[in-house]
Amino acid sequence: MADFNDITAAQSELFFNELLPRYIHLYFKGRGYYFIRKMLYDLDRNAILDILSEKIEVTHDLLKKSLNIKNLCPIRVCKEAQFGPNDSIVLGHFSHVERYSSSGFAPNAPFIENPASEYKTVYESKSIVLFEGSFNILEITSEKQLSYQVLKTIFHEYIHFFETYFFKSEQTLTSREEPPAGLAVRKYSLEDALNMDKRYIYLGYINFFIFWAVILTMFYILFN
Repeated sequence: MADFNDITAAQSELFFNELLPRYIHLYFKGRGYYFIRKMLYDLDRNAILDILSEKIEVTHDLLKKSLNIKNLCPIRVCKEAQFGPNDSIVLGHFSHVERYSSSGFAPNAPFIENPASEYKTVYESKSIVLFEGSFNILEITSEKQLSYQVLKTIFHEYIHFFETYFFKSEQTLTSREEPPAGLAVRKYSLEDALNMDKRYIYLGYINFFIFWAVILTMFYILFN
C-alpha cells in the first residue's frame, strides 16, 4: 500500500483540481448557501464523486479560485490517532484560530453570532489535519478504499471551512457535531438554500438601484 502522505497528496489534488472547481462552477451563487448545502447533501449520500461525470471544463479561473482556498486553509498530516466522545475515532479536524478586538464589549469578548458591528479580526488561521493513526485503526487493507476515505474526510473538513463564513446558527454540519449552546440552529433543505441565495442576489440588485436612485436624486436637486 502507498505511503499515507502520498495518498493524501493525491486525494488533495483530486479535490482541489477536479471536485471543488466543479462545485464552484455549478452551485456557487449568491452567498453560497446552496453550494455548501449541496456539498453536504452529496457527502451524506456518499456521492461526492458523481460530479466528475459532469462535462465541465476546469478553466484557469476556476482552478485559481480552488487553489486559493487551499492556500487559505492548508492540509497537514499528523501521525497520531485522535479520539472523540465515547472513544469515537476522529479522522480529520478543521482548526480555526481567531483573535479579534471589540469596541462594544471587553476585548476578545465572544459573540454568539458573527459578524457583529463591533467585531474586528486581528489574526486568523485556518487549517485541516488528517490523523494517520486514526486511519490505521480502521484496518483498511485496500489502497482504493483508503484513498476514498481520505478524500471523503478532506471533503468533510472543507465543508467546515466554508461554514465559518456563515452565522453559527446556519452551520449545518458543525451544529451536528457541536450544537451551539443557547442558539437555535436553522435547518434548511437544498431548495431552501437555493431560495436563500436568490433572495441575497435580489437584495443586492435592490440596494444597487436604491444607491443610484439616491445619487441621481441628489444631482437633480443640486443642479436644477
